[in-house]
Amino acid sequence: MLQSHVVKRGSQFYFRIAVGKIEIKASLRTSDAMSAKMRGRVLSNGLELLFRELRSMSAVSNDDIVNRAKDYFKAQLSKSLELALLLPTDPLIDIDFEITGTEQLATKMREALKQQHLC
Repeated sequence: MLQSHVVKRGSQFYFRIAVGKIEIKASLRTSDAMSAKMRGRVLSNGLELLFRELRSMSAVSNDDIVNRAKDYFKAQLSKSLELALLLPTDPLIDIDFEITGTEQLATKMREALKQQHLC
């Protein structure tokens, strides 16, 4: 089973992951378990891809890795919060279209992961 790195403190959920000897942690800004798991998986998968990319680079310091991970983290949380706020209220956004696009993206990502595991 994939690890989502989600922990609960009080009523809020947080994402925690160790990068070498450094721990990266941030609030997932939700008290809903399902939302927290989904956000945790997105962050975990994205960070794993980022770490793979960084490991293939020749001269990358631990600080560079941590800073890139934090930047990725912030961008993903901002994007998910923006969508969560805009989708229900923006009359120009077609929610069914957004859902279909997200499902298609998830399917493509699943296929890419299958290919990585087969190689």
